Amino acid sequence: MLWEDVDLEAGLIRIRRMLERDGTISDIAKTAAGTREVPVSPLLRLMLLEWRVACPRRAGELHLVFGRVETGGDMKAEPSCANFRNRYWKPALQAAGLPHVAPHSARHAFISTLQAKGVEVGLVAKLAGHANAAITLSHYTQAVRGGADAVRALEQAYTG
Repeated sequence: MLWEDVDLEAGLIRIRRMLERDGTISDIAKTAAGTREVPVSPLLRLMLLEWRVACPRRAGELHLVFGRVETGGDMKAEPSCANFRNRYWKPALQAAGLPHVAPHSARHAFISTLQAKGVEVGLVAKLAGHANAAITLSHYTQAVRGGADAVRALEQAYTG
């Protein structure tokens, strides 16, 4: 992700690129639905503001939100998910005192938490970059809320 895709004034991250396996960044997302804007919470905004100050720069300018600095000061994209996990993901979780989870599990938690909090599935699908809500429902919806309500509803249905 490039800093130009992070708009802290508007409180948005624009997802419009894809990191290729070789570390290059394409100017297109994986799918048309993948191009989207994700709102930034106040806490995430503060974290990004702090990181922006410390973030390595390319030729003195902000470029990659998460990347690596090569010898000579050039900023390059992490060429693999393993590098991202080891250099950023694991240290960030550790610093926050959180247990280790895989980045994809965090995506799953993001989607499931929004659903558990009653956010409309169409909006959740849009934020997740799914073409339609059916994908969100089929791949991410688990029993995230209402278990006790479901038991009461069944009880009422069978007992009158």
